[in-house]
Amino acid sequence: MGRFLTQDSFPGSPTNPASFHRYSYVGNNPITRVDPLGLRAEAAEIPESRLDRFQRGNTAYMKDNERNDRRFAGTLEIQAGRGDDSLISGHAWIAFTSDSTAERHTYGTWNRPELGLVGVETDTELNWTGDVSRTARITLEQEWTLQQYIGERQGLGEKAWGYLCNCSEFSQEAWNRTTGEALQNRNAAGIPNPNSLADSILEANRGQPHATVGAAVNRDQ
Repeated sequence: MGRFLTQDSFPGSPTNPASFHRYSYVGNNPITRVDPLGLRAEAAEIPESRLDRFQRGNTAYMKDNERNDRRFAGTLEIQAGRGDDSLISGHAWIAFTSDSTAERHTYGTWNRPELGLVGVETDTELNWTGDVSRTARITLEQEWTLQQYIGERQGLGEKAWGYLCNCSEFSQEAWNRTTGEALQNRNAAGIPNPNSLADSILEANRGQPHATVGAAVNRDQ
């Protein structure tokens, strides 16, 4: 441990008894304060780390949401592209855009090993637009529900996709859990498929292929 070998040139101040200790440097707080001339403690200039910036931005974002009592986290989309008449043709996925970062990410399940797409994939559909879509604003709590579900499915690896738990089942379940709105994705035989999900989205949209429903559905804010 280092120690100071010379006394402080400042004799001390009656208003600050601790300053009479001639070997005490900047009030024993050398982490955030400096005394370059030996006369007065000054705040040290500490470079802001990336973590500090993130925490500062996240704290400000949270305070803004608390002030207006909305606590929105971002926007959730469910998208479905129709296929042919086969049972599981077409594709469905979800997308989430964060209010705090403006970043948009897509999530869908795949079984295309020849393309290197197996299980839950992220951002594969980033530049795609489905034949139908439905969009809702979700809260911070609902985002946590969404990310928890995505994490559960990712943890299954290749088993995240199956004939009865394909892309339409993944997307429908993510939407239903997060928003509370019960979209359907199964045909008369009980097989989940993107075409049936697209029909359900179109019905929820009242015939419009793409619709925004504002705040999340069937869930108290």
